[in-house]
Order: sequence, then structure tokens, then C-alpha cells
Amino acid sequence: MISEFIVISSLILAIAFAIAWITKPGLRHRIERPKHLFAEQLKQYDQEHSELTKKFDEPLK
Repeated sequence: MISEFIVISSLILAIAFAIAWITKPGLRHRIERPKHLFAEQLKQYDQEHSELTKKFDEPLK
């Protein structure tokens, strides 16, 4: 009995969340913001790191 309640309520919540995610672009952007921030920070780190390695890889005169 309780397991049926848990499964049904989980399905209802998952469907409600999916509908909200599809119909509300603001919610979608808010949910996906951390992913985009992380990607930007990773890109910035890679650019800074590649500049440092280029400086150290230059031949000595």
C-alpha cells in the first residue's frame, strides 16, 4: 500500500516537473544555469592554462 503511494506520487511529481520544464523557459534557464557557468569557468581555465604552458614551452635564448 505505502509502496504504491510512493511510486504513484513520484510519477505524478516527475510528470509535473517535466511539463513545467517544457512549458516554462525561465525555469529551464534557471535549472541549467549552473551547467553553463561551469562550462564558462572551465573554458576560461583552459584558456589561462594554455597561455601559461605556452610561456613555459618557449625555448630559452
